[in-house]
Amino acid sequence: MGKADNEAIKLFRNNVFFADVFTYMFWKNGVNVVVDPNDLYDMDGKQIVDVVNGRSVLQVQRERDVVKLWRLTVDNESVEIPLILGLELQDYIHYALPVKVMMYDALTYAEQVGKASSSDTRVDLSDEKGVVIVDPNEFLSGFPKDRALVPPITVTLYLGDEQWDAPLSINAMWNPIFNKIPDLRDKMLQNYNCFFINPYEIDDSELQQFKTQISSTLLMLKYRRQKQKLLDSIGDGPLILCDDVMYFLRVHGYSTIKITKGGTDVCQAIRELTDEASAMSLAKAAVSCMKFFGISEEIAFKGVGIPEDQWDMYRELVEQVRAEQEDT
Repeated sequence: MGKADNEAIKLFRNNVFFADVFTYMFWKNGVNVVVDPNDLYDMDGKQIVDVVNGRSVLQVQRERDVVKLWRLTVDNESVEIPLILGLELQDYIHYALPVKVMMYDALTYAEQVGKASSSDTRVDLSDEKGVVIVDPNEFLSGFPKDRALVPPITVTLYLGDEQWDAPLSINAMWNPIFNKIPDLRDKMLQNYNCFFINPYEIDDSELQQFKTQISSTLLMLKYRRQKQKLLDSIGDGPLILCDDVMYFLRVHGYSTIKITKGGTDVCQAIRELTDEASAMSLAKAAVSCMKFFGISEEIAFKGVGIPEDQWDMYRELVEQVRAEQEDT
């Protein structure tokens, strides 16, 4: 697991941020439910399931990024419904993502069946002679008939910097020839959709549906290569982000940003980076003019539009540019 994965998992293990992602996803799909961070409980992301194949047993293992048990209360808090929420943090384009997510969800069910089979000790005591008899159908099924499964909901959050062009449903992965037989395709072939969040495809105004710093985090991911556009979108600021968000952003396109412990004003930090980049561009242009035309620093500075009162600062930048060019 790389540093980017570690910082992302650390950030989204925070119940407040995790709840914000799922509340947005419910809203996006027309479900009027708010996830309360206090109703979330950490679960082990490792999935280990024994698959029996004849006389052999194949052990299947997967590790999810962030998994939590959600105890949803309904009917004026008199009924509690458990759900398993899984968040997958996808930092590259995965062309079989629907199969990956379907496998995770299937293993979540299979793991529950396996645990029920190994832990359940109930027996059928209906024999006339009092002989303890295990219900044969339950024994063969490996699952009690009145046991309920806890359903999973998996959301994938895209953190990469390339345009996503992969399918988000199983049917999008089928051969297009199935479009010629729509009845069979739609009525007999099982589909599986991904719940997918892609910052690049969300309008800036819609990002306000996130009620925590995840809104600003996704905005910065969206414009990681367009710093000026990011500043235009943020406005005058200040925009203060917590340390965990900043460490996450450091490995997702903002490696040179300076972090202020206890809260970083990203507007100020990005403006400083933008100013530094502009100054370095002018210094490089001045060096190119001196080399190409054989002119002095002063004439080159005037030629590229550097104010005279800034020449001393630009002389230092020119030396940096020359040193870098010599190294290469």
